[in-house]
Amino acid sequence: MAIDLFKPSVPPLKAYQKYLELVDQNRMYSNFGPMQSLLREGLASQFKIPSSCLELFSSGTMALVAAMQGLKKEGRPFCVLPSWTFVATAQAVVASGLVPIFVDVDCESMQLTSSYLGSLPSSLLEQTSVVLVVSPFGAPLNLKGVKKQGELFGFEVLCDCAAGFESIKPNEFHTVISLHATKTFGIGEGGLLMSQNSQLLEVAKAYSNFGFIGSRQSKEFGVNGKLSEFHAAVGLGALDLWSGSREIYYNKANAYRQLMGQSCQFQNDWGQSWVSSTCVIRFTSSSQKKNAQALLSSKNIQSRDWWSQGCHKEPVFVTAQSIGDMSNTDTLATTTLGIPFYRDIDERDIEEIAQSIKGAI
Repeated sequence: MAIDLFKPSVPPLKAYQKYLELVDQNRMYSNFGPMQSLLREGLASQFKIPSSCLELFSSGTMALVAAMQGLKKEGRPFCVLPSWTFVATAQAVVASGLVPIFVDVDCESMQLTSSYLGSLPSSLLEQTSVVLVVSPFGAPLNLKGVKKQGELFGFEVLCDCAAGFESIKPNEFHTVISLHATKTFGIGEGGLLMSQNSQLLEVAKAYSNFGFIGSRQSKEFGVNGKLSEFHAAVGLGALDLWSGSREIYYNKANAYRQLMGQSCQFQNDWGQSWVSSTCVIRFTSSSQKKNAQALLSSKNIQSRDWWSQGCHKEPVFVTAQSIGDMSNTDTLATTTLGIPFYRDIDERDIEEIAQSIKGAI
């Protein structure tokens, strides 16, 4: 029997049935309805921030696009972002009207750090509206030094923390989190933007509602990117169950760590001080990774290069500008591997996967 790489999940129907019944009674299905408002307040409480510092969107990608619409500055056409990210990040940059500039990441943390930003030409940073820092597979971000660089060169910092619902803490930077069913806190489809900048949140919200701000007049460019009442109802059920769901993820991650031992490298502190819905491991060489992939495949165990070879090698972005040789991105692409991990993965499957990987290396 095959072992799937992942299984999207939302709470069981009984967890959000009462909220669906309220949707039915209210006969309001979108347009910032009462379920959306309740979820917004509940998530703000979860992150210990005022509800005025959080907005909800139809997807994480829409939240990114809406945020960049509010952050871009006239005469500064660029968005600097790591090539080591899911292609949706780069697609959101283009959708917002900014020009992506791909850069390399730190090989250990897999993140765009202040030292890498500091190595970029000043002339580029002076034409940059947004530096998009990406949380790799939900890992906590190291933003030390980034604020000073933003103040020095005048760019905004946006954090793409798609898989970081459990690990990311509210900070002084604008932050986007996905609520897709493949994430630890899954509602089917949705996304959120946290920020201390009320003007940004107003513009981002307006972008998700045809540019309407305080009236039926379209004052900004916009599309329909609102979170539906149905998805909000699922989200309220997920919020009611979150503490138990979180514990399950940690238990499954702990099982992996115990069974794998030192045979391969997990992301720093994954399953210990933070957890996400993906398990990405690193091998010491590309040949070691290929051996593991082959053995897993022979046993009908799925695996995946989650971020392929980096965005700069995606066909749609091969003509985009890149700075540097991307050597660390290339190394990560050839030595990291996503292995099966989800809330209801059987621990017997985890044991088989661990044994297979240890046997391969």
